[in-house]
Amino acid sequence: MSRASSFQSSLYVWKPSASSMVAYPSTAEIDHRRALYYESSDYTGDIPNSADLGGALLAQWSHEVERVLRPLQEFRWVRPDVLGNDFRLVVYGEIPLQITDVISLKHTKLFGISERVVEVLQRFGLIGRLVQTIPVPLYAGGENHLLGTVYLMNPLLGLNCTDAEASNWEEERLVLHAGLVPHEVMFCTPSGQMADFDLVILHQELKQGLESIPITGARFIPVAVK
Repeated sequence: MSRASSFQSSLYVWKPSASSMVAYPSTAEIDHRRALYYESSDYTGDIPNSADLGGALLAQWSHEVERVLRPLQEFRWVRPDVLGNDFRLVVYGEIPLQITDVISLKHTKLFGISERVVEVLQRFGLIGRLVQTIPVPLYAGGENHLLGTVYLMNPLLGLNCTDAEASNWEEERLVLHAGLVPHEVMFCTPSGQMADFDLVILHQELKQGLESIPITGARFIPVAVK
């Protein structure tokens, strides 16, 4: 399918920008696997298969993060404590830290949002209808200093309207089937044929509402439809 057959829509992919704060999802088990990985990174090349061991431990760390956060990718209402009583986000760096409205999460395509962003979603009537927000504490790593509260989004509407043949997300090109796009200001769709529902799509009206804050740490990538 040629790109000429598609046209610019009023839809955008919402994702963290390069300047967004990066936080590490944390539980006792996630931290254990993270520690094992960083311990393996101290190995020298003289130890047989050290690179293979480090890669395996990194995968185990990543898989545990994905396991804990999986309930937020199933498009259903969840209990507020679904992530576990010890779940939190941890950031590293010198205090004071530059906390952005959108916070990228390590080892996952999910992202956190600030209370200011939640207020915009509430103003559009999306909370409880198209998205559930889960408050989690944000800590500064090393000093165990509570920085505040971040909200994780649990989207409630996912619909595969992606044209996988015309899209190439590695080049940030997303094309949607016009007849399948829901008449909603926010939903999720896959980035490609083999992907999960990993992209949050916004209507221009909601994008403008977020930009009016003005939102920090966010990117809005135009979406085409055909």
